[in-house]
Amino acid sequence: MKNKELKIARGTYRPDRERPQLEGTGIIGQVPTPVATIPKIHHLMWQSICEFLIEQGLLYMHNLWMVEALILAQDAYLTALQSDLSDTRNLNRMNILAGTVRGFATQLLISPQTMQKIGVAKPSDERDPFEDLLYGRDH
Repeated sequence: MKNKELKIARGTYRPDRERPQLEGTGIIGQVPTPVATIPKIHHLMWQSICEFLIEQGLLYMHNLWMVEALILAQDAYLTALQSDLSDTRNLNRMNILAGTVRGFATQLLISPQTMQKIGVAKPSDERDPFEDLLYGRDH
């Protein structure tokens, strides 16, 4: 029995406490058009991030705002990077924006650390010379 049906059967159902169901929270199968807040020069970034998330099966309606926020934070970071970095305020702003970009990338599972965890980063077949050095093997 579903939660609502169970509460009705018990006589404890209260319609004023009913949570509205979110519409359109399903997975997205094709790249949506970029939102109006994203500058035209970043539409390619929107396209590539959405394509990657679709390939991984991770693009949902409810996380499109994070893709938008990631792109806008990246744009602000690049703008701050072009400013005078000898000024401490600009450097602090740039560091805060870098953390914001990393945070959104981690939430979307597209940061390098999270891509390794979900198996997106493909391991190389090449032999790592540092691994040989670590384990004392001959080259």
